[in-house]
Amino acid sequence: IVRNKNNNNSVCVISCVTNELYNHTPRVIITAIATMDSAGSDVWASLWERVESNAFDFEAYTKLVQVAEAEADLSKMRQVCDRFLDAFPLLYGYWKRYAEFEWEHGDKEAGTWREVYERSVAAVAHSVDIWVYYSAAAAERVHDDAEVQSIFERGIAAVGLDFLSGPLWDKFASFEAHQSPLRASSVYRRAIAVPSNQLAQLY
Repeated sequence: IVRNKNNNNSVCVISCVTNELYNHTPRVIITAIATMDSAGSDVWASLWERVESNAFDFEAYTKLVQVAEAEADLSKMRQVCDRFLDAFPLLYGYWKRYAEFEWEHGDKEAGTWREVYERSVAAVAHSVDIWVYYSAAAAERVHDDAEVQSIFERGIAAVGLDFLSGPLWDKFASFEAHQSPLRASSVYRRAIAVPSNQLAQLY
């Protein structure tokens, strides 16, 4: 019973659930879940047919990636990204998406996320962005400082003279600052010799 404060009338709210409805509710839920799974499988199959018939169906690939992410399905993510990025290897944003999905759902000890990043820098070696993503991820996750330093140095060798390389130099210097001020100073000296988009900040 809910009493209305504005007057003396009372409103009775009665909620009745019959035994029949209660007993069938679990079956209804199970049926709904099965239907959703079936619908998801149908969408995946339909989109996969499109890429089977056209290996460069960009829209179908992006939708497949979305399905894999929504389902948090690593197997599907690998299946679609391996094919997608074979067809469109310069899409550094999707390489990052793939690598980070591996980090979240894959075997961290096995380092499958690193394998994806290694493939990405091999495919699009002159992308500043992918080297920034890879180096930053390695700085956070890899415990061997020499290994991380090696990744930064590889990135610098590949894109260090690019005008947009400022963020990579900055992350490299920040990483070295946690190890040794002298090493950080060395990186900064190298960085300010490059007319990058963050020259003033690095200086």
